[in-house]
Amino acid sequence: MKTKDIKFLEIRYLRGPNIWTYRPVIEAIVDIGDLEDFPSNTIPGFYERLVALLPSLADHRCSYGEPGGFLRRVQEGTWPAHILEHVTLELQNLAGMPGGFGKARETSTRGVYKVVVRAWHEDVTRSCLHAGRDLLLAAIQDTSFDVAATVERLADAGIPLGNQTVLLRGINDCPQVLKELFQGLLKIRVRPYYLYQCDLSQGIEHFRTPVAAGLQAIEYLRGHTSGLAVPTYCIDAPGGGGKIPVMPQYLISQAPGRVVLRNFEGGIYAYTEPQYMIAPDQPCSLCGGKHEQSGIGVARMLGGQVVAMEPEIKQER
Repeated sequence: MKTKDIKFLEIRYLRGPNIWTYRPVIEAIVDIGDLEDFPSNTIPGFYERLVALLPSLADHRCSYGEPGGFLRRVQEGTWPAHILEHVTLELQNLAGMPGGFGKARETSTRGVYKVVVRAWHEDVTRSCLHAGRDLLLAAIQDTSFDVAATVERLADAGIPLGNQTVLLRGINDCPQVLKELFQGLLKIRVRPYYLYQCDLSQGIEHFRTPVAAGLQAIEYLRGHTSGLAVPTYCIDAPGGGGKIPVMPQYLISQAPGRVVLRNFEGGIYAYTEPQYMIAPDQPCSLCGGKHEQSGIGVARMLGGQVVAMEPEIKQER
């Protein structure tokens, strides 16, 4: 291999709707040189080095549509421009700016590609693109690369860093593994933000865990590590319901004037409420507004507006 290099010929920030998507993206013209003749499966040790440098790439689906799909493509053989796309996206994810949209397309010039990635913040995406190139070359050339230092530079630039982790059976569905991951993230100034239940998607049933596994992980973390290392466990509700937080039940019972609570060790405690209660129908002394319950869903029942809810169309039995 004569030239183990990847060059950026041009980098453009497309602010509005464009030929790729209706959201802002970075479009880079990338020359991979002689690497055009060396797909990933022909470079000894490349796959192992890439996974060691950025293990969270295991969450990427790529064309297979399932977690691990991208790494499968790497094992089968794909080109550096495609890998750069995914590495850049993952570095953005570690920087707290998740966004799965990316493309890598050949141009009419051999070895030259267009690499497109979602750009929440232009400067962050540019930084991740350059860092991704350096990481990729380190994996190709078997040289050192410090992911933590790269993420730290983003933090020093004032970017709030967060991480979203998908719970995957046989990969990270161990409370101890998650604890080490989340504590490690904090050490490099990345906040563990969400722990996601694996999606209900075709072809990934073997990765799904029961909800109890996620709850067990949160139970294991709470009280045994810093609260900063405990993410919010969420399920992305089917049918567009959005992210729903699911947490262990620490409030055991509630009555006027007193609540009964459970701590992480299983101890049961009674907590006395204050005598002064905020009246939801009275103006707030701080903001001047009224803190009435929302008129949507179960909140209407809590607000005393309705005593029952039924779907508009009942299923016939």
